[in-house]
Amino acid sequence: MSEPTLNFFIQTRQVQFAVPNELLKKNLKAVQKLIEKVRKLLLDEIVKTQKSPHLTPQEKLTVVRKLIRSFEQFQKKLRVLVDKDAEYRRRLAARVNRLAQLQLFVVKSNKDIDDPPLDFHNEDFMTWLRDEANLLIIDYLLKSNVVGSTNVGSMVASKLSQKLELPLQDLIDIDVYETYNKVFLSITQNHDLDLITTWYTDNRNALKKIGLNLQFEIHYCRYLHLISTGQMYEAILYSKENLAPYAQSQFYSPEEQVNFASNTERLSEVGSPFTCDGYLKAICTPKTPISAILYGQNQPSNGLSVVPTLDSRIQAEKWWARLAECFTQDYTQIYGISHTYPLLVYLSAGLSCLKTKSCFCYGSNTIFGTNRQKKHMAKYSNDDPRLRGPNVYYDCLGKINQCPVCSPELFALSSSLPYGLFITSIFNKPILLPNGNIYPYDKLNAHSKKYGSDSKILDPLTNELFGRLDCLRVFPA
Repeated sequence: MSEPTLNFFIQTRQVQFAVPNELLKKNLKAVQKLIEKVRKLLLDEIVKTQKSPHLTPQEKLTVVRKLIRSFEQFQKKLRVLVDKDAEYRRRLAARVNRLAQLQLFVVKSNKDIDDPPLDFHNEDFMTWLRDEANLLIIDYLLKSNVVGSTNVGSMVASKLSQKLELPLQDLIDIDVYETYNKVFLSITQNHDLDLITTWYTDNRNALKKIGLNLQFEIHYCRYLHLISTGQMYEAILYSKENLAPYAQSQFYSPEEQVNFASNTERLSEVGSPFTCDGYLKAICTPKTPISAILYGQNQPSNGLSVVPTLDSRIQAEKWWARLAECFTQDYTQIYGISHTYPLLVYLSAGLSCLKTKSCFCYGSNTIFGTNRQKKHMAKYSNDDPRLRGPNVYYDCLGKINQCPVCSPELFALSSSLPYGLFITSIFNKPILLPNGNIYPYDKLNAHSKKYGSDSKILDPLTNELFGRLDCLRVFPA
């Protein structure tokens, strides 16, 4: 297997430029929208003033001052957007400069080829890789921390920024991930729709262009929340105003037609008939409250059959979980965020290259072990030799298996990965002892004769003696 080259590092880090690029596009559209809005407002006011000859000079002066104040506010808003544009460009420049540093680590004798290898013996390059590993860990923590109000990734980033000479704010889009975590937690933990509604309003145009279903999910969840809290009439009014249009195909754009069938089916399950005024008047009587109809407790006396619209299969947590999932899909698509964690991708690739059929979970090879007590063979003297695993013999030798794949922390991650392809030497004339150990026959025979045992085979690790006829010649698989 060849070592990673310059092009390999550049290609695997292209995803780092996706989020700042989307932020730049979004900010540019905000600038254009603001300029157009203020321009239209100013022109309308000027034309209106010119076409009003009855206005006194004092009134015209008041209009002019109002326009000046509006323009000053416009300048402040524009300055904020311009500063954001500079910040996003700075992020892109910082990431380009960091990749440009790889040119310093190219093997000198291969600088003229198209895809030169990198010098892994360069100490500065090793430092660069360690910093890159820290960035990957922070990226993983920022994306995956959706279980508490405090973001672990932000805390780690603030700590590392004091020790590392890295512009973390420019190399990692911390603000984007923090915004996602706040909205996600407000949905799943607080069951609050204010943040998600505000975020949808700010990104309405982008969401409609890609034909996603977030607005329906918000209305659907709020409607069910009103029902679950006993606000029946409010739920019906809200349904008529916000959910009823989703039962009509013409309400959907061509990009959103794929959601029409699923939305109408879900509406029919939770009371879409109640969006019709005529149906409400037909089934509602003073003796039949809306709450009884919605929960299926009573049937109308006029003979109409009403199917219960809220049953035990619909749980509140399911509504919020579905909304959170839809928000995650939309958020990652708008900002170009990868659905996979780069840290896990690199770990999987590295572990697969190192993994062999001899790898096992070695308990002593852990970074969390504080007291590694050496075990002795006496502890296993009464054990069935067939049940002895590699851990026993490593402990007997007082050695630690340093293989990353064998560590408890990474063994679970590597369990579903393929094995690496290795061509390596094997024992010459391997022989299997009754206790399960395999040794090269020539060396084992010489060792046994050295200790005066011609008719027996001595296990050099356990000091057990076995008859030569009890040992078997084996062959590699």
